Amino acid sequence: MGERNPGAVRELRMSVEHRPGAVLVRLSGSATMEHAERLRERMLGLPCGPQARIVLDLSDLDFVNSVGLGAFVTAHVRCKRQGGSLRVVDPPPAIRELLDLTRLTALFEVYPTVEEALAGGGT
Repeated sequence: MGERNPGAVRELRMSVEHRPGAVLVRLSGSATMEHAERLRERMLGLPCGPQARIVLDLSDLDFVNSVGLGAFVTAHVRCKRQGGSLRVVDPPPAIRELLDLTRLTALFEVYPTVEEALAGGGT
């Protein structure tokens, strides 16, 4: 009971939690074309500024398409221009492979836990 059906596509869910100096964003489910524009709008609406961090917890994300990746990149660029950073936490193996293949791991700092991403120094 309560187990996920591995073949089922879960609806994308996004929760936002404001922490001192950071915004923690947890994504779960699948970021498909159906959700891409809403994801992009919400990512662009996240506050960012000097020394601020967007911490993107991907540990429960099943799938992300290119438009979803583009939303991450756009949020990263916007935040970087304002002196902040975007950090990625614990992407599942398939998503980590996608981030590696697209060379986004060179753009984003990737952390194993939310706590480490929140505590990590620098931008």
